[in-house]
Amino acid sequence: MAGIHVSGGTYSGSGDITIDWFKAAGGSWNVTLPDGTMTITSESGSWAMYNSWPGNSDYWNHGSGTVKITTPAGTLVNVMGVNPSDGHFYNFIVNQDAYGSWKDPVNVASSNEGSHLIIKNNCTITSGTFSTSNTPADASELYEIQGGLILLTSGAFIQGYSGDAGFPAGFQYNSYGNLKVGYIEGQDYNGGDGVQLVLSSGTTTINSANSADQGFVFHDQRAGHVFHSSGTVRFEPGASVTQKLRWSTDGLAIYNAVVSGGASSVVKGFMSGADYLTFSNDLTIDAGTMGTYGDKLRVTGNAVINSGTLDTHTTNGTTTPHAMGSLYIKSDGTYNATAY
Repeated sequence: MAGIHVSGGTYSGSGDITIDWFKAAGGSWNVTLPDGTMTITSESGSWAMYNSWPGNSDYWNHGSGTVKITTPAGTLVNVMGVNPSDGHFYNFIVNQDAYGSWKDPVNVASSNEGSHLIIKNNCTITSGTFSTSNTPADASELYEIQGGLILLTSGAFIQGYSGDAGFPAGFQYNSYGNLKVGYIEGQDYNGGDGVQLVLSSGTTTINSANSADQGFVFHDQRAGHVFHSSGTVRFEPGASVTQKLRWSTDGLAIYNAVVSGGASSVVKGFMSGADYLTFSNDLTIDAGTMGTYGDKLRVTGNAVINSGTLDTHTTNGTTTPHAMGSLYIKSDGTYNATAY
């Protein structure tokens, strides 16, 4: 294998390709990534993939394919310049063949002409760690994943990273900036230490759901850890969209939550067993419905209903206890309480 260096002219790939590294720099160049999978197995210096600003955002195109980083050591992916309606990548995969908490990350950055990193479809961390560390340039957005952020059995994702690998023990991080994502899914079903997700101290907006109507889901609640960094998660499903919620039970999953869905949208928990759907600080409802539907709700801080509905009522005759630090129901808000 060898690397690819585009120093001028045009590179247009197709099908699957495996290379050591990819670089576009020097002179005027135009790149269209393959419509198949480009697998990058090594690096040149400290980076696995790099481009310099080509002078026009239309000169970098993802080709509706997949870029897969399998570099075993920590490495950099730095791509500048993007057509915002297209994105830097279509699908992006990290597979370092190692458990994320022990691995230096694949650090992905993009900052140029006011843009932020855009992944048009899915970002999947099969194993190892994905992180970002660029300075936000567009309304404090670090990146946008328009499909799903998918964490497999030993994958880790850090939103805004500064520190060393290895968490929770010995893990140091400084998480910042904002993220927009369609949905977040942790797919560890094996009952181990599981996937790791570090949210930022900024705002994470979840605006869609997967094919099973899941907006933020850890399939095994005890196989994975979510670190909230005292930030905010906004649940913003579109009209008539349902977002189901299930996360790890370490009590750190969500700090502040805001529900602001479209007409007839529903955000609801589907925890299993005796576990609570827990918010570590405040829950605010601005639009749409937040429902528990049999789950137990715990809000350590304030539950505030500005507009829309908080529904903890059950219709199956069960009595489900809930816990809130305080409950504020504004003039346009509705609270459907549990029936005893």
